[in-house]
Amino acid sequence: MATEKQDSSRKRPPNFRIEIPGDETVKSRILEKLQRVKSYLTSTLNKQVNNSLIIEELLDFWIKQQLGSDNTKELHPFPSTYSQTRRQDVDQELFVTAEKSLDTYGELFEAHTSICNGKLKVLKRTMKGHVASVRLMCTKEKSHSYLWSSSSYLPNDEFLVNHRICHAFYSSGLLPVHYTRFVNGAVDNAINDEISSYDDLDGINIMTDARHGWRKNAKDTTVVALGEKTHKVMDCEHVTKSQDKVAQRHERLGTQNIMRIWRIKMCPLKFMHMIEIWL
Repeated sequence: MATEKQDSSRKRPPNFRIEIPGDETVKSRILEKLQRVKSYLTSTLNKQVNNSLIIEELLDFWIKQQLGSDNTKELHPFPSTYSQTRRQDVDQELFVTAEKSLDTYGELFEAHTSICNGKLKVLKRTMKGHVASVRLMCTKEKSHSYLWSSSSYLPNDEFLVNHRICHAFYSSGLLPVHYTRFVNGAVDNAINDEISSYDDLDGINIMTDARHGWRKNAKDTTVVALGEKTHKVMDCEHVTKSQDKVAQRHERLGTQNIMRIWRIKMCPLKFMHMIEIWL
């Protein structure tokens, strides 16, 4: 009885699973080969072996066969892209990056590798909101120093990531009616900023840009009005075929809606420049 109780309390060793694509035929063929290798290793090592040892022996044998006696061959060990967080790393600093910045990061390493065999190490990291500004230094040439940011810049020299996070924070959980009020308030502030940038107060200049959903016979069009001085979005109108079936008239209709709304707000326009861009 004591022996049975001791066996039942024995802890199972840690394990992991490997998924292999294939039907029942492939499964039977692989299991049969594993059993043949297992029988051979058991008789050779004179002890029981598990699947982990079998796979390791097979991989070691393959590597040895590939290398052979040719010293010019070399296996390049790439670090695994899968990593588990350790207990001491749960409080590590985080930052948000944009897709284009990630592409720039890869291009930077590729360009440095083409001229130098040194490695780039993080020398200093400065957090700017949710953006990380990283100073990279070469381990061989100190003159190879680069500054990389996890976000691209907006025309006002502020980070795109910080604005996107801020927008998501303020609009999270908002109903459409609440979000509309939030957008209208932001537009009013943009208009006030544009007005304050002029010495004379008889009107402001704007530029409109139409973004069409399709290249031909556009199903919808978004017309955006930008302030000439501040380049901030003053207004945005979305026009669909339910409003006008002719796609060529969408930009004009959206611009007319912007003009009508601004007349209601009693904001005079001195000059308007229309830019046609087809996507």
